[in-house]
Amino acid sequence: SALFYRLVGSHQSVVHDFPGVTRDLLMGEAEGITYIDSGGLYGDVFSEEIKAQIEDALDTADLGIFVVDGREGIHQNDRQIMQELRSKNRLKQFPWIVVVNKCDSKELERLKLPFYRLGVEPILAVSAAHGDEVGALSLTSITNFGLLGGAKPMKLAIVLSSI
Repeated sequence: SALFYRLVGSHQSVVHDFPGVTRDLLMGEAEGITYIDSGGLYGDVFSEEIKAQIEDALDTADLGIFVVDGREGIHQNDRQIMQELRSKNRLKQFPWIVVVNKCDSKELERLKLPFYRLGVEPILAVSAAHGDEVGALSLTSITNFGLLGGAKPMKLAIVLSSI
């Protein structure tokens, strides 16, 4: 959610450093792009409700943004989410970007390297908390995927991983 808030420039719910806090589907708009922020996928009682929200968001998305925690490395749930996306052909439905969050300095950009094993590119290293390289995400989205080429606002699905 920190990345979502950085992209849309507002805070609509509570964000903490531990997973599972944001439980609602959020929408915000910036620069003509509608961003959709889903709750994370966690192994708790909210999982089915959150998965249904994510499926609805993916049905309308033009670009997927898969956010992972660079400090934690590849988590089992990152792999599980990618497998679910592949099994439902969601990775072929529209372009995807893997965003490795919590890369708080240029030296930490190396933290994105293990995530190439997920098989999705491009991969961007950002620090949502500090705003580092978040602008590159918007620029990459607009440049590589032509998101602003249509008359209607495009939608981005942000899928958060469990940590």
